[in-house]
Amino acid sequence: FHDDWCKEDVYASLKPETSGGATCRYNIAVHTSDRRFAGTDSTVTAKLIGTKGESKTLTLENSANNFERARIDEFVVQTENIGKLTGVDIGIDGKGMGASWHLNMVTVANLGDGEKIFFHHND
Repeated sequence: FHDDWCKEDVYASLKPETSGGATCRYNIAVHTSDRRFAGTDSTVTAKLIGTKGESKTLTLENSANNFERARIDEFVVQTENIGKLTGVDIGIDGKGMGASWHLNMVTVANLGDGEKIFFHHND
């Protein structure tokens, strides 16, 4: 249970609980908290961080109703090979109605090797 809210231009650097080719595909699952007003209408972006570098900034969007309270939104992305995944930077732009956001956790699965890592916000 977290009391920290993501607000305008705030990004959370998340580290894992546990710890190829030219490009890699990942499934990013973003878990919004189950609390009042936890959802956001802001644009959510993420950057994957690995042992060989980091991805470009990825805009996470596939529906008009992403990042609503108690929802898990999933995105398949392709990035350059960043090596073994070590972290995720995720945040919002703070624009739009309901611009704050309460993030619970992010799960990232490497679709090439099946590795899945859980990143909890503020643990």
